[in-house]
Amino acid sequence: MNETGDAMTDRERTAKALALGLACGVVIAVGFVAVFDDLLLGASSGLTFGVVIAALLADRWENSS
Repeated sequence: MNETGDAMTDRERTAKALALGLACGVVIAVGFVAVFDDLLLGASSGLTFGVVIAALLADRWENSS
């Protein structure tokens, strides 16, 4: 809900999904770097999974409203 009590707007939904997805991507990247000791693999995997998670969240929230 936004300030007026309405459902989330598209912009709010996208911003929230992007923030959560990229936060998950950072956690995944740190995990990959810790396990495989490869910064490039961690960065690319974290970014890829973060964008996928953000897209899935945005789609789910769009369909639920």
